[in-house]
Amino acid sequence: AFTCGIEFTLNQLQRCVDCYVETPSLTMLSKVSEQLILLRQGFWLFDKFLAPNEEAVRDELSYFIRTIHWVENARYIQLLINKQSTYQKENLVNQELITKLQLRQSRYPKESQVLALLHSERFNNLQIDLLSLLLNKSSDDNHKVDSTISLAEFASRHLTKSTKVLSDELTKVKKPQGSTSVELYLTAHSLLIRALLTTSWFSCLFAEPESDMVNKFNMPWLDIKQGISELQSLNLLQQQLVHLPKEEKKLAQWLANKNDNLITALDQSREKALTMKPYWS
Repeated sequence: AFTCGIEFTLNQLQRCVDCYVETPSLTMLSKVSEQLILLRQGFWLFDKFLAPNEEAVRDELSYFIRTIHWVENARYIQLLINKQSTYQKENLVNQELITKLQLRQSRYPKESQVLALLHSERFNNLQIDLLSLLLNKSSDDNHKVDSTISLAEFASRHLTKSTKVLSDELTKVKKPQGSTSVELYLTAHSLLIRALLTTSWFSCLFAEPESDMVNKFNMPWLDIKQGISELQSLNLLQQQLVHLPKEEKKLAQWLANKNDNLITALDQSREKALTMKPYWS
């Protein structure tokens, strides 16, 4: 299971890297980041079976994830300053705010720097190490799950644990204590991503890929993920508002209304997600 997951995700990573090299874009760089994160999740799921040199590979994955972590904020800013965006069409963002956002955008690495990173010896060595791991494990049983439990049971435990931790965190939104609903949803984002990554690794053990059963279970969680992404975008814009010389009442009110609408939609998705029956039970 470990080697199959690594092989599949490594192939996806290499495709995304090739696409970025051919046509650089923040969207494709974000996909590169997603594949690196998915690879690392496999190393965490099978943590107890890793040799020291394999833990070193996981550390290298973490290094590159941190190095391009800025891409999501860059995508949010690109959305905000895009002339076709809702903010621009409704004249919500004035030129001074756009200039501040563009200045922040300019501080992120350039395409040439990202290409240099993807062509670097260190990144090439990471891919070689992953390939070597696959070759070494092709005839090795080190990554067998404990013989006292089946692979399905091993996967079920991880799926149950990640979903429970996330559900417990989202339950706090019902009765926020000392934190706003927005803050609680933003805090839950990393747990949500972890749960979805675990699903990506193990769902095929219980159903066909893209099966209705898995899609139905994932749908409200994916809706929450999309809603939190929009909250992050709005939060980024609100952070910039405080630095403007005069108050932007129209935009501030629009953001407040948008936040309220998003929280309402997120609450509905949360209620649905928390009542979904796990497909692995």
